[in-house]
Amino acid sequence: MRIVSHSVILPLTGIGYRISEAKTSKVRIHNDLANAAFFYKNIIEEKRKNGGPGISIDCMACATMLAFTWEAYLNFFGSELLRPDWNEMEKLDVKETLVLGKLSIKADWGKQPYSSVRLLTKIRDWLAHGKPVERVITKAVVKGVEKVTGRNIDLSGEWKSLCTPVLVLKAHDNLDIIFRQMLEASGIAVIDTLSSGEGSITFTETVVVGKPREPEIKLRTLAEKS
Repeated sequence: MRIVSHSVILPLTGIGYRISEAKTSKVRIHNDLANAAFFYKNIIEEKRKNGGPGISIDCMACATMLAFTWEAYLNFFGSELLRPDWNEMEKLDVKETLVLGKLSIKADWGKQPYSSVRLLTKIRDWLAHGKPVERVITKAVVKGVEKVTGRNIDLSGEWKSLCTPVLVLKAHDNLDIIFRQMLEASGIAVIDTLSSGEGSITFTETVVVGKPREPEIKLRTLAEKS
């Protein structure tokens, strides 16, 4: 929440009004993150239907936005229900325990829809920490002479095994289900989850604007005479 207050003068035919203007803005970032995830969800569905390159990258982006959305949901409900003790910088699992406990929601992390949260968290951790991986695989194979020189080396990262259209699209829908559960349990109105702003203007006094300063007029007159 941001609150801005300042005074301004509004000129009108030589008369101005000094006012005090106050503005309050409430920015709910979980909406922006959810919209970004929805954007990539639509791209994934379109490519599944009509084809197109880079669907794994789209899945990566969608899963990342969903993971961020989950933590933003926790921060929203935490700030609304657990103030002033809420700490946005707390570890994710601690925030999950605090918020879901406050909402009296018993999450089964091994079953849908909550199992999707664990999938998203794993993808986020893999991508966020970005550790280099080196794999050495040795195995004995029997091939025809003409295929001895053939090579098929797997260069995909672990994240790619989870960033599939089926898993990511399901995670998107499951996270929406979880948010609705949390919203219902919280008693918070939908409109209060949206970014919003409001303002007010308070009249202070009437002032004259644009009037020449007398000392300047006198000095100019003396200069003209000389």
